[in-house]
Amino acid sequence: GQVNIAAYDKITTDICIVEVNGAAVPDAVPVEDVLNKVYKSSVVQWKVTKIKDFTAVLQGIKNGKFDSEHPGSMKYNDNENELINAFKDYKDYNSTTTYLFFIGGQTTNLGTKGFMPFNRQFGFIYRDNQQDVNELIRTMAHELGHGCFSLKHVFESDCQYQHTEGQTNNLMDYVGADEFTTALQLLKYQWD
Repeated sequence: GQVNIAAYDKITTDICIVEVNGAAVPDAVPVEDVLNKVYKSSVVQWKVTKIKDFTAVLQGIKNGKFDSEHPGSMKYNDNENELINAFKDYKDYNSTTTYLFFIGGQTTNLGTKGFMPFNRQFGFIYRDNQQDVNELIRTMAHELGHGCFSLKHVFESDCQYQHTEGQTNNLMDYVGADEFTTALQLLKYQWD
């Protein structure tokens, strides 16, 4: 008989969490630890750093709220594009690093926890829309799944093994507050 074994090369990804205009960010070490545990079965290793001093004057802010709306779109909105363009002029910007911007204060949609389009360098974490640090780190891991690996929500109609929303322990599902530390599963089919 013959056995076929799938083997994957280890992927190391540099992530930088960016404090935008004083929005609180978690320490890099615990974030790195959780990300490495979550993605271990996927042979991904994260290296996490942070920038604490990035400030940006955003002209597109309306009524003091950062736009967190993305109706049916995997594209950055005007506020996000403005911030990305400002950051590309920052002294520590690196074109090979993935960035997660932490946005504090009110947003236009309190239900939006984060946003990162498929295969993109920049993601957004809406700090004040999170209940606690466990939700915050899970949101980061979820958004990185979209941005770094084009992982889909498990409840989307074009997902290979579609599930009902909120009914799995998968990282790419939406879950309730009592599941922020347990709903971190990734399955092999998501990587194939």
